[in-house]
Amino acid sequence: MSNLIKHLYIHIPFCKSKCPYCDFYSISSANQQTKDQYTDSLIKELKSKTTLLSQPLLSLYLGGGSPLMLGIDNLKKLFKAFGSYIDIKTESTIELNPEHLENEDIRCELIMLLKENRINRVSIGVQTINEQIKNLISRTYSLEKLITLHDALKKEGFNISFDLMFGLPNQTVSMLQNDLSFIKKCSPDHVSMYLLTPPENYSLTRLLPNEETTEQMFNITHDKMIAFGYTHYEISNYSVSGKESVHNMAYWKRVSYLGLGAAAHSFLEQQHLRAWHTKDVKSYINNPLSVISEKITKEMKYTEIIMLGLRTFNIGVQEKIFKNNKYQTLLSDGLLERRGNNIFVPYKHISILDSIIKELTC
Repeated sequence: MSNLIKHLYIHIPFCKSKCPYCDFYSISSANQQTKDQYTDSLIKELKSKTTLLSQPLLSLYLGGGSPLMLGIDNLKKLFKAFGSYIDIKTESTIELNPEHLENEDIRCELIMLLKENRINRVSIGVQTINEQIKNLISRTYSLEKLITLHDALKKEGFNISFDLMFGLPNQTVSMLQNDLSFIKKCSPDHVSMYLLTPPENYSLTRLLPNEETTEQMFNITHDKMIAFGYTHYEISNYSVSGKESVHNMAYWKRVSYLGLGAAAHSFLEQQHLRAWHTKDVKSYINNPLSVISEKITKEMKYTEIIMLGLRTFNIGVQEKIFKNNKYQTLLSDGLLERRGNNIFVPYKHISILDSIIKELTC
């Protein structure tokens, strides 16, 4: 079996403005020269990793930040550089923010560029359609233009994913249900619904719903999405049958992946190695081949397998993996369930997943 890496992530850390809830590395102050230099450094790093990467890849993911903030010309350069790694079967995803595509000419030009370069999946940052909350979290897109973008992408045959959040400042259950009704109306192929995890010193912490409300929101989302015909295959992810994220599944299965760009992480399963770039654009531009790395111990691997596997509802953890009989007690108590040879956390107990993982790994 080939040891070549089949999953590639490229981090584009540029935004128009930094969303106050976002904990991903991104900056909003970069000029075009910096973006040009960053693109060149990404291509330099990609070329240095040619012998590690499968051609074609199983998945490619351009995330951020917002990749469009590189500029169309830089996207063209980047697409040309990794074009040989993509074929018709590669799941190739780009993240887009709808507020950056409200201009029809830009929207049409980008869609044409994506099609020409076999980018077949688009992840749209929706977060919520509620106007009051959008203002609170500094999202400025218009709902009408979001629908226009969705419809244009759908017409061109793209696999569409929506990113939404719950547990947002001042968000009520009724507001969440309106977001879910919007999902039903648009019927994207895939939906990620994340619980807001506020960064340190988040200015709106006092406005966040309490734990009881967020648990209710999770359960309502689960029930509604199942009723809409989606499969709940990971804590925060739902999909139409066969449209699960190939790229994210690689993370949860602990399959090797390569990350390019500032703050991007790589995982080399065969070498038991994890590596990452520093969270600094200028450092990356100056030396895109410099990485920090660590060896993954047996204890770390054991914890990761359990932590990642129990987040999923279609993979789980093989029963033979468990080192002790603690899981047997949790099975007896109904906090875990056995399906075939694998162990899962039931939906109704997912709110205490962290404590279950801690019990199994301590």
